[in-house]
Amino acid sequence: MRVFSANLAARQPFAVRLIEAQVAAKRLPGAYLLTGRAHDDKIELAKHLVSALNCARRAESDELFCLTSAGVPESWCPDCRWIAQEEHPQAWQMLGGDETKTGKIPVEKARLLSEELSKTSQYCRGVIVKDASEEFFHRPAANALLKTIEEPKGRILFLFCALTATDVLKTVVSRCQIVELPLAQASQKQKGKADIEGELFQRILAPALAEMKDLGHKHGRPHKLPLEIAANLAQAMQELVGQEVELADVLDFLVAEEIRSLEGRLAEDPAAVTYAYDLMQSSERAKSHSDHFVSEKAIIDAFAFRWAAMKEKFMEHAVPFSQRLHA
Repeated sequence: MRVFSANLAARQPFAVRLIEAQVAAKRLPGAYLLTGRAHDDKIELAKHLVSALNCARRAESDELFCLTSAGVPESWCPDCRWIAQEEHPQAWQMLGGDETKTGKIPVEKARLLSEELSKTSQYCRGVIVKDASEEFFHRPAANALLKTIEEPKGRILFLFCALTATDVLKTVVSRCQIVELPLAQASQKQKGKADIEGELFQRILAPALAEMKDLGHKHGRPHKLPLEIAANLAQAMQELVGQEVELADVLDFLVAEEIRSLEGRLAEDPAAVTYAYDLMQSSERAKSHSDHFVSEKAIIDAFAFRWAAMKEKFMEHAVPFSQRLHA
């Protein structure tokens, strides 16, 4: 099921794959906390998701939505046009403090929104808080909405945006599923992606990546120790980077491939969501170290060994997906 545009999926593979899997399984949480530096992508993701949940074309097909169709905006249904313009009277609710001197969300505004959300509506109402950091979405305003978040009346989806989860009140964070949207390195994407997906990837990276995907599986293949698998992956990454492929693109590709392998589990298995999120955080840390002139070999080694440890832990504690399906 494709809810988001191809461009957004290329920039934010983790967020897109996770949420599309949850939409397909009809297991959306009541609230998301969208973290990371990609502020524009957060709003684009929110528009696509709220549009998909309200699109009139869903009556024709569960996989046909206006914002991901090839048609021009003029051909979209009225609800999707209004959501795209942030003007829908019910399905798109923005909560912010733009009209105040401090930028803080007024308590009364949060209360009025809570009252509005208590009314019956035919729409799935998306509530977007552009800056949910405690500095602006402070405790009194948050408390005015907590009951609505916990016990929504009708179909309501909250989308809180913040740079990091630590910036947000714990009472809000505990009620959300955290999804990271890192800032994509667009200037490097085209060349790096073409190189990685071409002959260089097949020749250099694929065997080591296959070993990492098999880590923890006991199905007759030679069982290698996690340290050996990590060393092989680090060596392959180093060889690829040595051929003038950007390290950031190698990291993005590896994370995207691993998330793709988890696609069937993301809507069903919370452990898979946590593992995918932690892997992406590890990738982002590796990129930030690269920006601070740490040697690429040290970054690659640290990432590969950290990934192997996370994968081993995930495979030890995760319930096999086949067992979950037949439970």
